[in-house]
Amino acid sequence: MKILLLFAAVLMVYSTGFSQNVGIGSTNPAFKLDVSNGSINTDSVYRIGAITVLAAPGIGNLFVGKNAGRNNTGILNTFSGESAGYSNSTGETNSFFGFSTGYYNTSGSNNSFFGWAAGFSNTSGPDNSFFGCSAGIANTTGVENSFFGRAAGNNNTVGNFNSFFGRNSGFNNTSGSSNSFFGESAGFFNSTGSSNTATGEDALYYNTIGTFNTAEGYNSLYNNIDGWYNTANGGFALFNNITGRYNTANGSLSLYSNTTGTKNTADGYSSLFNNYNGTLNTGLGFNSDVFTSALTNATAIGANARVDCSNCLVLGSVNGVQGSISSVNVGIGVNSPNAKLSISTNGNELAGSATGNVLTTNGGTLSNLVNSEMSLANIGFMSTNNSSLGVRAYRTSQGSDWYSTSLLLEYDVDNTARAGGGFLAIGANGNIGISTVLPQARLDVNGSTKTNSLIVTNGGNASDFLIKNDNSGQVGFRKGHVGLGLNYIIAVEGAYPSQFPPQSQGPMIGEIKIFSGNNTPYGWLVCHGQLLLVTDYQDLFNIIGTTYGGNGQNNFALPDLRGAIPVGEGSTWLLGEVSN
Repeated sequence: MKILLLFAAVLMVYSTGFSQNVGIGSTNPAFKLDVSNGSINTDSVYRIGAITVLAAPGIGNLFVGKNAGRNNTGILNTFSGESAGYSNSTGETNSFFGFSTGYYNTSGSNNSFFGWAAGFSNTSGPDNSFFGCSAGIANTTGVENSFFGRAAGNNNTVGNFNSFFGRNSGFNNTSGSSNSFFGESAGFFNSTGSSNTATGEDALYYNTIGTFNTAEGYNSLYNNIDGWYNTANGGFALFNNITGRYNTANGSLSLYSNTTGTKNTADGYSSLFNNYNGTLNTGLGFNSDVFTSALTNATAIGANARVDCSNCLVLGSVNGVQGSISSVNVGIGVNSPNAKLSISTNGNELAGSATGNVLTTNGGTLSNLVNSEMSLANIGFMSTNNSSLGVRAYRTSQGSDWYSTSLLLEYDVDNTARAGGGFLAIGANGNIGISTVLPQARLDVNGSTKTNSLIVTNGGNASDFLIKNDNSGQVGFRKGHVGLGLNYIIAVEGAYPSQFPPQSQGPMIGEIKIFSGNNTPYGWLVCHGQLLLVTDYQDLFNIIGTTYGGNGQNNFALPDLRGAIPVGEGSTWLLGEVSN
């Protein structure tokens, strides 16, 4: 009775014609149901016009909005917005916010969709995060994708592990996986390309099937379609690349014109700008470039440096080329080089009376006078102002041209031979002199020589002179001879050599003779190094074995005396030794 009286005291119903407000805890309700100082509890759903707008069915689910989670049987889902999660049946731990977000999701789990129609077509794809109007709208079974921005990943269906940030980023991706696109329309046309990274508006815009590309900067790798393993850092870097592969461009406009060129490296603003289809080219420095589009293995280093030929390296700019207003000097071990190439080991340039500005110690122009000299280079250790190793030209007669000069090694920059040393002179006629300026023969030595062996020929293969000393200093051959071709033959039948008298007459097996004919006599074979079967010539094998070759198992070789001279075995020559 007390409960009824209390309820009657709190619940007041006021009627005015056909309209009435109900107040709970309020004596003056302003709405059809006005609850004050209390809570509302229901074990069902809240509806407006017979349409469910708020429900919490199952375990841990909360649905807000018309038809949100209408077919849900899964758990731990939160759907907010008209038709959000409409088709979800067994999907779990999903969060859908916005009109028709995750509309077709049935069994996909762990998804987060925010924005009009985000993740609209997702059915069973799990672990996706789509934020923005129509983000991931076409995704069906793709997994672990993250799309942020209006229409990001718009056409993705089965692509996995993608991250798209920015309006229209990855818009046309369908099945490409492991891509990361950051910026408006980055990777816009990518469809099946995988493992690409694009950062900046329109970066990798036209890429469709290219893989493992990295584009960072506005319009970088813009036209790439199926190029692989390219890296572009800077606005318009590798802009026109289509199918080029393994290229690296660092700096705005670097490798801008490249279309199909491969394995190029450009570092610096506008570097290798004109490379179209060249390969293995390198440009390092502002505006460093190639002269033509199809060079190979060409390298330009330095601001405004340009290389004009394949397999060439250019260091520094050239005045009037590539917009340069000056040329550069190159120093190795020198901080202020005064020559085109200056080399030093102690920080000081080599100097002397013949130094020049092309290569340190360049002597300048060869004069027209007898004995005039020009030092082309002085390389090596320094002694006061002179180097201990030099290369210079030497004019032997007045008015003679370069072809009548000599090339001298180990001359100082002041045009004198190194004190206490010799020098090497190479004449224009091919003569070589040691310690003589004017060699009169192919080899003209002013002094004694020492060698272990000397072979002198007369234009043929046979030796006219062969000199070989053994350890005792004995000379093997000291006079020349006239060659005559004869056959050496070896006895394969006859008496077996032993310390007892032979049992038969005739040659001794293993004996070698000189034979002047072509037809080898019976019981003899020519000594041409041929292989014989052990079973056919057992006695001969027992005598010479594999001294001259063969495997010793089923064959052995005869001596090869074609074009050779037999030499007595001793301390210098071993049995079977062959000298080249």
